[in-house]
Amino acid sequence: MGENDPGPGERHADSSRSPAAVEGNAPASRSRSGHRFDHLGVPGRCMLRILERPPIVQGVIAGGLLLVASLCGSWTCYTTAYRAFRVTVDEDLLTIARIASLRIDPEEHARLTRPEQQNGPEYLRVVAPLREIAAIRDDLQYIYTLRPSPEGLRFVVDTGFPEDADGDRRIDQAGLGQLYDNPPAGLIATVRDGLTHISDDLYTDSWGTFFSAWVPIRHLDGRLECVLAVDLSGRSYIERLNQIRKSLLLGCVASLAVSLIAGTCVTIYQRTKRDYITRLAQSEQRYALAVEGSRDGLWDWDMRTHAFYGSEHLRRMLGIRPPELERIGWIEEFSRRLHPEDRTRVRRAISEHLRSRAPFDVECRLRAADGQYHWYQARGQAVWDERGRPIRFVGSIGDVTERVRLRRQLRRAARLDRLTRLPNRSALLNRLRRLIRDRRERPGPLFALLFLDFDRFKIVNDSLGHEAGDAMLVEVASRLRKNLRRGDQIIPFARGTAARIGGDEFVVLLDGLRTPQDAVTLARRLLEDLSEPYELNPYHVSSSASIGIAIGHDSYERAEDLLRDADTAMYEAKTFSRGSLVVFDESMRRRIRRRMQVEQGLRDAIRDDNLFLLFQPIVCLRTGRVVSVEALVRWEHPELGRMMPEEFIPIAEECGLIVPLGERVLEQGFQCLARWSAGDDSPTSGISLNLARNHLMMPDLPRLLEAEAHRAGISPSDVHLEITEGAVMPDVAAARERLGQLRKVGFRLAIDDFGTGYSSLACLHQFPFDLLKIDRLFLEGLGFSPDRVAIVRAITTLADILGFRVVAEGIETPDQLALLRELGCDYGQGYYFSRPVPIDEIPAFLPLPSPSDVGVDLRC
Repeated sequence: MGENDPGPGERHADSSRSPAAVEGNAPASRSRSGHRFDHLGVPGRCMLRILERPPIVQGVIAGGLLLVASLCGSWTCYTTAYRAFRVTVDEDLLTIARIASLRIDPEEHARLTRPEQQNGPEYLRVVAPLREIAAIRDDLQYIYTLRPSPEGLRFVVDTGFPEDADGDRRIDQAGLGQLYDNPPAGLIATVRDGLTHISDDLYTDSWGTFFSAWVPIRHLDGRLECVLAVDLSGRSYIERLNQIRKSLLLGCVASLAVSLIAGTCVTIYQRTKRDYITRLAQSEQRYALAVEGSRDGLWDWDMRTHAFYGSEHLRRMLGIRPPELERIGWIEEFSRRLHPEDRTRVRRAISEHLRSRAPFDVECRLRAADGQYHWYQARGQAVWDERGRPIRFVGSIGDVTERVRLRRQLRRAARLDRLTRLPNRSALLNRLRRLIRDRRERPGPLFALLFLDFDRFKIVNDSLGHEAGDAMLVEVASRLRKNLRRGDQIIPFARGTAARIGGDEFVVLLDGLRTPQDAVTLARRLLEDLSEPYELNPYHVSSSASIGIAIGHDSYERAEDLLRDADTAMYEAKTFSRGSLVVFDESMRRRIRRRMQVEQGLRDAIRDDNLFLLFQPIVCLRTGRVVSVEALVRWEHPELGRMMPEEFIPIAEECGLIVPLGERVLEQGFQCLARWSAGDDSPTSGISLNLARNHLMMPDLPRLLEAEAHRAGISPSDVHLEITEGAVMPDVAAARERLGQLRKVGFRLAIDDFGTGYSSLACLHQFPFDLLKIDRLFLEGLGFSPDRVAIVRAITTLADILGFRVVAEGIETPDQLALLRELGCDYGQGYYFSRPVPIDEIPAFLPLPSPSDVGVDLRC
């Protein structure tokens, strides 16, 4: 009902006077009425005709108009209430979501990556402020965060508790790392464009039906860390919406009673309006509390009048007194308090925002209430008129002093090793890059890189514990600092930087060298100092370092290349002699490349089954009869040609390929023995295979070998497994157990290279060996060295007493053969009898096949 519309009483009075006016002075009345409504045109004439109708007709028309008006009013009330409801819900959700996003530390949140962290201390520290916010309203169902991943969106923290609080037989809390199936469009949009979104309507997922808002949370460098989601209960939303619809229905029903239409419409309207105003006031109050709780001060700058408004919290935060504002104003006060070094940057940020509408977000220092400069973050948004001129600038200022301090600490920590407080790998490479760039632009003194690795650190760390290992690393760092501080006593112009790049690996960057010999001189001093015993209470530990030196020169363009070459030289030093130093040269790089070429080729050969076996006979020295063969692995490299085991077997052991390599040899050896046993002219019925230490330590080795022998159709008793002393002595108990299991299955056992280890007699005493192989080392110069003759005689005598058979390896001359016969050796093998040959050439010199014991050496 409009403000100028007559009330019900006024309409009744007008209708009672209408007949007298028509009868007594009709023409005049019509003239006056017509004159009154003529200026309204067609609506005026319609009103005149209505007024000329009988009272009952006017009543019907009025009732109809009232009904239509009330229905229109009811509909208007409904839409207004719905919009108000949506505005309130949207504002509530956005306000809560933004407040919650301010309570999340992106750095702490980024550390929540593993499912086992859920409900742990770090998890609870991040989720605690969110649960406080969630407790504000009963209809606030969930607050949680999701992190994008290649598989989709994964839950991180959830304010729900790890139990079924609502009785729906489902845990309320989402798991850390759990994928969010079928995420809503608004959530996807937030991840895609990095903006805040709110759901257009209710949506349903596996957790229920909600009305939600999503806010992105970013790191300081702008990277998206996660999306914060706030879910309003769908049930609460529907209940509140149904209340509004019920109001519409009541209004329509009430409209049927013409006498109550106006009052009902007014009542409904006033009630709806009052509810809207109440909710709006509550929303504004919550917003004010949120702003106050966020510890930010608000400002509003009218750029047309230059009037400036600052909130009370802003004034208190900066310690500005009202008399000062009255005297000089806000803008001048800001200029006075702004740090001189930040003024140009702040002005530039404001100008850039007003010119290009780039985001205004700047950190600056302002003198605060305590008289000290604090760091503040100023954010703002300008408002432009239709001509594109800025007319208003609104924003906030918050104290970020602690955040800036923590950020600086993190930056410093990112450049330092946590344990030793030396520069880390990243800091070293940055320093080295600058040095290389400077030397390429402006020639200067030489520089060098020293790569240090400690030879016994792993033993210390594993045997004495990580605390002792850490203490040793700290002491190493201290000694490096001490030596570099007094470097000018030996090398007057040298400057050194020590860094720890991982584990027990340290790097020293030397600058200002006169000659490469200066780097060698300092490296020798480091070797001497680092080899002194380490006091690791209550232990005294001795260790030595191996140092690789790479001299910087013009050919280096990348810091990583110089570090790589120093690392290569260090490994050369470890290979040459522990506790030594080596200066890098190009030949090392060629050896490394060849090693990498061999390693990759060996991987391909194992994968493609390109390894093959050759065989060498084992002969009875009493009868000259061939009793068995030894299988020897060979490899034809596609580019390097025939590769000898002396080169590729150590590489296989170092890079972890010895087990798959041994499995290939075992498989081929079993198959060859099966083919020989099936033929009438087979050269031998026995074969043996070498087991590396890694192979021997496999818990299921006996079962695997037994299954392989069964699959090949051979008897385990026809196979000798040959093990070196070095393979069994590091873990005697485990080796004894494994060898006992192999012997129980039926395999025979041989000890290879007997006499070259450090516990040969212990091997004979503790392990169930059948065969003993004398290393070829004792056969070199056998006819000219009485000592070696005595050693071989002692070995054969001891083997005879213990019931072992003896095989002498490396027989190459008739004199060696005759002397071994005289000393009582049982069997022999070597080039004197035959070189390793393919299987099809064995019958030429193996005419008497018979079952016998035999040994295998993969390294031959």
